[in-house]
Amino acid sequence: ERCRVDSSGRLLIGDTTHRTGQKLEVSDTGSTGSLSLRRYSANAHPSYVDFFKSRSGTLGGETVVQSGDNLGQITWGGSDGTDRAYAAFIQAEVDGTPGDGDMPGRLVFSTSADGSESPSERMRIGSNGNVTLNKGNAIANATLILSKGATGAAKLEFDEVDSQKAYIELDASEDLIHYAAAGVTQKFYASGSTALTLDSSQNATFAGTVSDSYGDLRSIPI
Repeated sequence: ERCRVDSSGRLLIGDTTHRTGQKLEVSDTGSTGSLSLRRYSANAHPSYVDFFKSRSGTLGGETVVQSGDNLGQITWGGSDGTDRAYAAFIQAEVDGTPGDGDMPGRLVFSTSADGSESPSERMRIGSNGNVTLNKGNAIANATLILSKGATGAAKLEFDEVDSQKAYIELDASEDLIHYAAAGVTQKFYASGSTALTLDSSQNATFAGTVSDSYGDLRSIPI
């Protein structure tokens, strides 16, 4: 036996008993317990995995979805020694009010913390293009890590359209940090007010006291 369709219409490949209740299950004790989608065509188009949701309770019915609806989800789980435990989700959700020809979307990435089997949101990409980390799930030590090799640089770049306007970079020699902006004034804030201004001519203006171990540098005779 290679596959079977059970009395509930489920297609079981490599097994005779359903494990999840889904319409299609592929099971094996080796690497062939997998799916391969392959397309051969003389163009740039790939194979597709297509998720679709309607709020209609009738097959083929077109009832508009609502903001927050989950349109599709990829789920990862593993055996915890007793049953299936969830490790991670990627969800595509409606991100705003949809309408005819209008379907705003967001992607939500979730993982389970150590000691849990309930994935929590870690990152989302909203319909406006904003990337948010740990939305609604604040943690004690939120960290964004840019890991670089022995050469090169770790860089956070800010562009206007496709033109670089500013960046923060760890130098390749790892002995200094670069803060740079293209022909604009840079301002550093403290407690909501401007503390330091660097203009495009490299002049620095400090709003408060500039001091070292000898005291206020503005008051020390030269």
